[in-house]
Amino acid sequence: MKQLIYISKATLSIDFVVITDILMFAIPKNHDKDITGILVYDGVYFIQVLEGDENVLLSLFEKIKTDARHHDIKLFGMKEIEERDFKVWNMGYINNFTMIKEILLEVKKSELFNPFDFTYDEILEMLKKLSHRL
Repeated sequence: MKQLIYISKATLSIDFVVITDILMFAIPKNHDKDITGILVYDGVYFIQVLEGDENVLLSLFEKIKTDARHHDIKLFGMKEIEERDFKVWNMGYINNFTMIKEILLEVKKSELFNPFDFTYDEILEMLKKLSHRL
């Protein structure tokens, strides 16, 4: 089983309706394909971790890259995992800006959120800490 992390920048301001559409589409699809993960959106950046079969993840990531709602898409990496970190969610979602800033201070010692400056492990640590606060 693999874990994939990518980041991207929103093309335009994404509102709650758009996020709801993304989640309502992704949750059943991810369930059917045995994909788990979490999505974070702070109003500018998306960070997502996906877990599942390697070929399924790579195929999904190719589709994600064609979504016009974001750009500057960077694959942080894909790692082999023994166990899922986000097994309770087919698509968890976090947009609590206060919580994101608190976790940033813990992980990066900074309130400036530029995920392009993070390492794979820092992003994973941040996402795990955020998910444990939900």
